[in-house]
Amino acid sequence: MPGPGRRGNDDRVAADDTSATYVVADGMGSARHGAWSAGFVVERLPALLAAAGDPADRDQVAAVVRELSDDLRARAGNRLGGIGSTVVAAVVRGAAATIAHVGDSRAYLARRGGLTRLTTDHALGESLVAAGVMDADEAARLPGRARLTQHLGMPERVEPAVRTVRLSPADRLLLCTDGLTSVLDDAAIAAVLGSVPNGEPSRCCSALMAAAVARGLVDDTTVLIIG
Repeated sequence: MPGPGRRGNDDRVAADDTSATYVVADGMGSARHGAWSAGFVVERLPALLAAAGDPADRDQVAAVVRELSDDLRARAGNRLGGIGSTVVAAVVRGAAATIAHVGDSRAYLARRGGLTRLTTDHALGESLVAAGVMDADEAARLPGRARLTQHLGMPERVEPAVRTVRLSPADRLLLCTDGLTSVLDDAAIAAVLGSVPNGEPSRCCSALMAAAVARGLVDDTTVLIIG
């Protein structure tokens, strides 16, 4: 969903149930090139992951994401306004899911009425908390706390975060851009998911979007629920 008053949507999503590969990206840069960057990511990453072989090999998945970042930067050429994108991806194989991300798009695991965040934002505030420099309350008051420390297409080498989680039959994975999490904290997301009978994915997505709008959504927002 585009943010209110925005001419376009810089978020992109790819969901392939056949290969069980799911990608959400949030483009950065100028209005034109943000959408282009995110589109490039969701178009290319599923094929790169499929060609890589074993998605449970975290080093291999990280190498694929680095390759994508380098390719995005190389193809950007002299596009004015800058390029870049966040990404969060899930590859499901049997009872396991490999999650990879760069930036502040997130993955969550919904299980038995609870919600676990699977990613830590590559943003100034959360990076300082993760490093033990400050606590969450201090980071929440930090100017520029949402500034990204990593994104695809950046000049420096990206260091994707990759993890594998075991899944139970009733589990759901939630992938989303920061348009959702900027207005709904983890507790609010869990409450919305818990309010949907049987956790039906399409109804969960609709309920989350409605809750985000009610809370004053201002940015492009994408929600994808798997399971």
